Amino acid sequence: MVRTGELPTVPPRRGRSGRARGARCVPAVFRDRRLRSCPGALLAALRWPPLAVGALVLTCCGAALYLPANKAYLVAGVDEERRPAFLSAGNAALNAGMAVGPLVAGPFVLSSPGWLFATVTALFAAVTAGHALLPAAARGAGSTGAEQRGRGLLTGLAPLPFAANALAFYLYFHFQHYLAVYAVERASGAFYSLVLLVCFALVVVVQPLASGLIGRMPYPVALAVGFAGLAAGMAVLAAGTRPALLAGGALITAGDIVLFLKNDLEALRRSTGSDAAVFGRQRLAAGLGACASGLLGGQLYGFVERAGHTGWFWLLAAAQCLLLPALLLAVRGGPRPDSGADARGGTGHRDHPGTRGDPGDRDDRDDRDDRGATADDTDGRVPGR
Repeated sequence: MVRTGELPTVPPRRGRSGRARGARCVPAVFRDRRLRSCPGALLAALRWPPLAVGALVLTCCGAALYLPANKAYLVAGVDEERRPAFLSAGNAALNAGMAVGPLVAGPFVLSSPGWLFATVTALFAAVTAGHALLPAAARGAGSTGAEQRGRGLLTGLAPLPFAANALAFYLYFHFQHYLAVYAVERASGAFYSLVLLVCFALVVVVQPLASGLIGRMPYPVALAVGFAGLAAGMAVLAAGTRPALLAGGALITAGDIVLFLKNDLEALRRSTGSDAAVFGRQRLAAGLGACASGLLGGQLYGFVERAGHTGWFWLLAAAQCLLLPALLLAVRGGPRPDSGADARGGTGHRDHPGTRGDPGDRDDRDDRDDRGATADDTDGRVPGR
């Protein structure tokens, strides 16, 4: 899946372009692809660690700018029924790169770091140049760009998919951040690498195959299945054996396969604004969740480690996987069954900004979602979006 804070990999291949809501915003964001070549800054930082940290941050900034635009380009001109397949294909390509990259670079990162970073820089430069060959997105797609300028970052935000995505990343990154120190104590670095490879392979193989089912799945069911998978995997990890590490990683990956894809699809369906803006907000949620996991999860892991019971960390994380989603839905009032249209193969829609009402009119907005497209919509979409 698309992870927060990861070292960037060679971007996946794009789908064909077409006219779509906000498609004209995508090329402007792609201009920031030059930041994706910033691993070259690491060449100058090999002898000065503070500069290496700065280069790493710059590289992550490039990923944060590029990946939302990448996803928006993937779904440009794609109808609602095929969006799960296109997004899952992009996620599979990204995870394949994340799995293969360390295997290829591992033998050289300590022995020949200069040549390694030079090669990576050349690859990013080639990918950057390759963007010139991409089909241009439609530039006459209404007034979306003018409408977006001057609007707040969170204007048109769908609160529940945003919050659910932040929570999913917060819980998932307990696994991502702390499995290494937990697994190496009980197995080896090589076995930990095997666990990660299995997780990557599951995303590459399973998510594209299950994308149609996930797309049709009602949102409340997807949340229940995804968070239950995370909870089960965390609980299994508490056993601390090698089979438990493999099984726990597989269960957690199964949960994130459902959660991350469905949250993106639901955010697209419920939000207003361009697709690139929607994916940008979802990535913001992911970053907030991963940051919270580092701050709060780190304190919790340190506490149980000092107590000599690191297995309890995973049991407490599993409890959070069950309790926090329930609390979120209770505060939100529960997701209404407005995903039923998607479950039946319908297209869903986005509300027109002029009809959304005050921020507190949540029930009215949800009722409009239940009734389907409004009179201003065209094929379930607002003209010019």
